[in-house]
Amino acid sequence: MARILILSVAGREIKVQKLRLYPGPEVAGWRALLTQAQQNLGGVSSGIGLLGSPGWVIGGAMVLGALESVLSSGAAKEGVRRLGEANEALKSLRYDGHFFAFDDLRNLSIPNPAAWVGDRAGSKTIDLNKVAFLDRGGLIRSHNKTKADVAGGMLRVDADILYVGLDEDFFTFHLLDGSEVDIRWSSVDHYRFDESDQGQ
Repeated sequence: MARILILSVAGREIKVQKLRLYPGPEVAGWRALLTQAQQNLGGVSSGIGLLGSPGWVIGGAMVLGALESVLSSGAAKEGVRRLGEANEALKSLRYDGHFFAFDDLRNLSIPNPAAWVGDRAGSKTIDLNKVAFLDRGGLIRSHNKTKADVAGGMLRVDADILYVGLDEDFFTFHLLDGSEVDIRWSSVDHYRFDESDQGQ
């Protein structure tokens, strides 16, 4: 028996079995670029919305170039450049998502999928240059590695990676038949979790 999510959207019942989440470290990097862009732009308006707001995605390099050409401030131009980097990071992030069964998620008592998180096996890189010299050997051994595993002062180790949402109103779910659907969470009238005897 697997836990499923039953959504009511405009009076229609939709049953889903998985939620798509994204690697937390990459999401944090994307958010940092957005924050830098917002600071540099300082509230510059494009006429169609605040540039740098998390829900606003620029359509391409031509638009970025046009915006950059009309901005006089060097900081604002840097903000547009950072916004372009953030958009590229977001495109890449969308390919790195992973579907999680609800049994594998935490924070399900919070009524917003933006708070639902899961872990997945992966790896991380430790910068040994930031570790005290006398502690490096112990750190390397604690991860069952040797000095031969260190390259350029960096050590790659196995680690569970936290997966999170993107702070968007749309969430991508897996239906029971295996197809995908994007659902605007603000359009959900109510929801509940239930058990299904269908396989995952």
